[in-house]
Amino acid sequence: MNTESMSGPSFGAVSRRTVAAVVGFGLTLAQAVPVISQGTWQTTLQGRDINGNPVPLMVGSNPNLAAIFFYDTRLDLT
Repeated sequence: MNTESMSGPSFGAVSRRTVAAVVGFGLTLAQAVPVISQGTWQTTLQGRDINGNPVPLMVGSNPNLAAIFFYDTRLDLT
């Protein structure tokens, strides 16, 4: 078996370049895409107070401090 062809500096350099190219290409493809019919966090999350009662998440443009829990209507999970 000829190990010299696999252990030289050219093999290591080619490997690192190949890995860097593949990782770089993968990072450009990794984009978040919304899932159709699942809504967004604004429509699926509702605020709940300490007792589990529904409260609005926002009061005007400020967060509602009484909304300490989130209820997800899609997952039926608090």
